[in-house]
Amino acid sequence: MTFQKKCFLSHPNAPKIFQIMVQNNTGKDQSHNKRHYCAYCQRSDFTNFAKHLIDMHSGPHGADEVNAFMSYPKKSKERDNRIAEIRIRGNHMINMATLQAEQGMFVAMRRPSPQADWKVSDYSPCPFCKVWVLRTLLTKHQKNCVVRNNKETTDKLPCINEHKLGLEADLVAGRIGLEPSDALKTNLFTTIQNDYVGIVAKKTL
Repeated sequence: MTFQKKCFLSHPNAPKIFQIMVQNNTGKDQSHNKRHYCAYCQRSDFTNFAKHLIDMHSGPHGADEVNAFMSYPKKSKERDNRIAEIRIRGNHMINMATLQAEQGMFVAMRRPSPQADWKVSDYSPCPFCKVWVLRTLLTKHQKNCVVRNNKETTDKLPCINEHKLGLEADLVAGRIGLEPSDALKTNLFTTIQNDYVGIVAKKTL
């Protein structure tokens, strides 16, 4: 199977990060040329993700999540959402590995067309389900997030405002860390007042 690739270089000497593009073969189905990464076996050489899970990861010695979604009626929303959770988790795993290695496949919720320019920084992971969407669509995505709206495992979570959502997405993506930098520590220690609040703040750094 042949796939079109569009590469993004973070700098002239950077390795390539690619998405598998939508093929423009007139009259042919374009929905099944997308690769998904299996969180259980780390494979992506299949075209039907749900069938792969059932064939390879169900049964007495299979994954509990796979056996659980099989209990729902076929084509039901609950079944589709549980499959989506597993699919998204695997895609997030490969995306994080790709970003760390600065090369490899990147899987977004919606792929750009072959003519479109794209870069990884345009995308961020949903803090709830970990699907990578355009940063500009993160807020809108909350309404359809399969994890946030899963009433079986969690209560209905409130929508997060755009600023906080972007911050949490960057934390999930590893773009920012929880540990303060040395420069921030130095600046705070030299400028913060030596009162009760300042003493407590220094102890937490």
